[in-house]
Amino acid sequence: MSERTGKSIFAHKQTYSRKGNSKSRSVREVAHEAERLDGACPHVGNPQSPTILEGMRPSEVVALIEQRIAEQNKLLRQLRKEQPDRKESLRGIRSDTHVMIGSVFSFPVRSRIWTKPSICAGAGT
Repeated sequence: MSERTGKSIFAHKQTYSRKGNSKSRSVREVAHEAERLDGACPHVGNPQSPTILEGMRPSEVVALIEQRIAEQNKLLRQLRKEQPDRKESLRGIRSDTHVMIGSVFSFPVRSRIWTKPSICAGAGT
């Protein structure tokens, strides 16, 4: 193994909105790519289904985001009716508001942590 074992050689973080625009993809588009859905990964020759090591599928994250925004906007509408003098400060969450952060990290070689049986079993190796 090299000296760089376990050290990131690439890290990228980006935020996404529900709507997306010409500069950034939407939450749903990012989730489709993460799940390797048809047409969502044109830059990958033969996309394979991901192995989820922990947590939920990306499409479930999108559904959770949508649910929480709907709940919050409903509450805000109710508060605007109850407090008309605060109407401006109680606006709903817009579709272009960034509501998710995504991160990508790459490593030069497999980290020692990947040799643990519990992790290897989940990764299908």
